[in-house]
Amino acid sequence: MTIDAARAHEAGLHALDQHLPGGLAALPASAAPLRRLERRSLAAQGDLLRRHAGLDNTSGLSRDVIHERLGVASRHRWLLDRWLVALEANGIIEHKGGHWRERNEHGLVVEGDLFDDYASLGFPPRLATLHHASLGHLHALLRDELSLPSLLFPDGRIVESLAAYQRNPFTAYVNAACGEWLRQHPGRGSALRVLELGGGPGLTTAAALDALQDRPVDYLFTDVSRLFTQAMQRPGLRHALLDIDGNFVTQDIPRGRFDVVVAGNVLHNAKDIDCTLASIRAALAPGGWLVFTEAVADNLILLTCMQFLLSAGPGQLRAGSGDIRAETGEVFLDEVRWRERLAANGFTTLAVLPDRATPALERGGQYVFLASATESHP
Repeated sequence: MTIDAARAHEAGLHALDQHLPGGLAALPASAAPLRRLERRSLAAQGDLLRRHAGLDNTSGLSRDVIHERLGVASRHRWLLDRWLVALEANGIIEHKGGHWRERNEHGLVVEGDLFDDYASLGFPPRLATLHHASLGHLHALLRDELSLPSLLFPDGRIVESLAAYQRNPFTAYVNAACGEWLRQHPGRGSALRVLELGGGPGLTTAAALDALQDRPVDYLFTDVSRLFTQAMQRPGLRHALLDIDGNFVTQDIPRGRFDVVVAGNVLHNAKDIDCTLASIRAALAPGGWLVFTEAVADNLILLTCMQFLLSAGPGQLRAGSGDIRAETGEVFLDEVRWRERLAANGFTTLAVLPDRATPALERGGQYVFLASATESHP
């Protein structure tokens, strides 16, 4: 069996061309607006710590004191901790002796126009509007006096809004590459048997079905929310509720049933990624494929908007609380740790895109992985 990563890359580049004038050639120019948006996000975090927690360059504050002074809701404390990590990594604050303090020489200056920068990146205007609103309400969001969904879905159109927020050149690339890898699967029977996890508003679904339009396919779209499974009712597409943290068999997903499992930007939501990968492997036929897209690090821009959605709701556990991410509060695994978790759970990584030859694509932080279930894993 030959995996043609080059064809998947070309499919991704074709999709990129549709979302960003100039395509790959235009991406190097995106570095400046991306960095301006990152600096804008970091500056807002630093300003909040300075004005409302009293952080300065003197004696420093402990993490608990910062939480207390800001009145951070317990479910958002992990996110503030990720802010501290990001601010330190970018030279804005420092951590010594268990205390955080501002650095004198950080020299952080906000430049450019937020809306112009988003537009130049090919990102949807909705995301620019959301980010602008969230930056203006960061303290209220941290304190749970305001919820991000109230900013995210002002018109109540959740499915359409989420699709718009998730549509950008980098996600277009990985979704199209994902679809091409599905097209390359040799199949075992009359129809390719596909299980999609956490399909949400259906961007990965659309790319997959487009790539598979010329071959028979038995496609089961699943999500934890009935809102999305109902929205995706269409001819030729089966749908079901499925919680990736639960036992797949007790949720009517038979063992060894599927040729491919697809997961578009959803596996980071698992409470215990090892348990979820074990469930996925059990659902696959011997040698079956797992194709998934993921962010491989915190996005400095989204730390001040979309990542509020990753905080656990009442009575829920946070993503990563049961696995290797629990100690650090991280949500996103990098490529190396994804390879490690896949290997530990009976998968062989066959290909990953983008590769080192396209650093401008890597800068977007969105990756697509192709792995096969090893037949000898217990």
